Amino acid sequence: MQIIETFTASAKGDKTEDLIVETPDYFGIFDGVGGVRTDWAHEGRTMGQWAAQLAGDALRALPAGATIADYSKLAERMNAEARARLGLAPIERLASGALILPRRKPFEVWVIGDSHFGYKLKSGTWKSCPQNKLYDEVTLNYRRILIKQEFMSRGEPKTQDDRAALAQAAWSGVRDGLSKQMLFANHPDASEPLGFGVVSGTPVPPHHLHAYTLPDDVAEIMLCSDGLPEATATAAEGKAIIADLRATDPFLTGKNRLGFMGHKGGFVQLDGTLADWYDDVSYLRIAV
Repeated sequence: MQIIETFTASAKGDKTEDLIVETPDYFGIFDGVGGVRTDWAHEGRTMGQWAAQLAGDALRALPAGATIADYSKLAERMNAEARARLGLAPIERLASGALILPRRKPFEVWVIGDSHFGYKLKSGTWKSCPQNKLYDEVTLNYRRILIKQEFMSRGEPKTQDDRAALAQAAWSGVRDGLSKQMLFANHPDASEPLGFGVVSGTPVPPHHLHAYTLPDDVAEIMLCSDGLPEATATAAEGKAIIADLRATDPFLTGKNRLGFMGHKGGFVQLDGTLADWYDDVSYLRIAV
């Protein structure tokens, strides 16, 4: 198995909260959850960067032949120890999604969170497997309501100041809900639709540990964080999707069901400027 294509991008410059890890036994993509406390930092790193690093370190320490449950328990312990060192409460967003491909047959993809994967068969057939969580769907749909109502009453903002005002209003509308989303993280009740799995300092229940077995005739496997709407067969396709969304729907009001980038309204930042990406992206295309 080898990486044949990779790319990373960030809307936050050098403060990307995604991380790619490759070991002799595993490939992994880790998507650190952006902290609502934007002023928090430790040793120059954001909360999301620390979370992704902890999740990646757990993969580096994971022995060959382990299971997704083994990884989850190890990552949970490492995160809990870090929380204690850093003085963070359980509701703090020291959390990361995890997308892992063990380098062994039968090929499996492990998912904790909402990063995406896809695969291509030897016949050329392509299958995309997006991973989404209802909590984000609800939050993003409410944000869209706020933005579309402004579009309907005042028209789409054309100036930087008007875009900034709308982005700030949309963020104000969803901030409280997002700041408390960790209350639903790793929810023990499988019937709770707003619950979701994430690598943090609490146990991930079995219903949020997803191990997908791939077909025997798989030829390529693609992994990516949710800075793309879904995994794409090539990096160029992913970049083209982002460029089209930025040009045609910078507030992400309808063409993309995902894409809320922290306190920003799609590609639109709080100061009204447009970022090149709506979220951090990590992408791997692996030949098997």
